[in-house]
Amino acid sequence: MQSSLDCITVERIIADRQELFELTVFAPGVGTKNKIINNQVHRPGLALSGFIERFSYKRSQILGETELAYIRTFDSDKLKTVLRRLFS
Repeated sequence: MQSSLDCITVERIIADRQELFELTVFAPGVGTKNKIINNQVHRPGLALSGFIERFSYKRSQILGETELAYIRTFDSDKLKTVLRRLFS
């Protein structure tokens, strides 16, 4: 079991760093009590294009401007398919 020093909640990150990191909360209150216990992050650019052979599921997924710009090119069916593949 992780001690409180080994993890942080999503809620705490939002409260402490939302402005600094320019975070956008798309679903307020959803998942905010989740604990992040791995300090490594992953930018899933290749996974968005379908390559998930070495996808880092245990890391926090960070979608930056590049990933978001690419996602905006998807129609709704492709978006659903890609997001299900990444987050299931």
